[in-house]
Amino acid sequence: MVSYLVGEATREETIELVRLPKQGTVPEHWLIRLSPETVGADIAGAELLPEDTVYRINGVDVSAAIRAAVDDPSATGGTPRVLAFGGRYPIDVTVPGSDGFTDSFVLEVPMFSGGDSPDGGFADFVGEHGF
Repeated sequence: MVSYLVGEATREETIELVRLPKQGTVPEHWLIRLSPETVGADIAGAELLPEDTVYRINGVDVSAAIRAAVDDPSATGGTPRVLAFGGRYPIDVTVPGSDGFTDSFVLEVPMFSGGDSPDGGFADFVGEHGF
């Protein structure tokens, strides 16, 4: 069980540590085992938005990471996911075109290694805008 602080929120969860023996010049070490099917934030629904949609988190353009996850969801068990540690991420979405718009939502990432947003995240946002 680990406890950590994200902003002002304390989070606790169980993570799996794996001990790897010395191999050649690489000394014995530990790693955190993460499942590709659950690591990162679930961004299902983003594939329904136009390809040139722009995504920003705290003003930083993260569009390339979201497009890469949508283009190849096989790397994460078939569901598009982007690496995100536990926390709340305010996402500004700018959809281009004559009917384009800019809107924001908060993606809640509940676990250290990602996990699914309890509020539906991208899927709810996309549905609210009729995609």
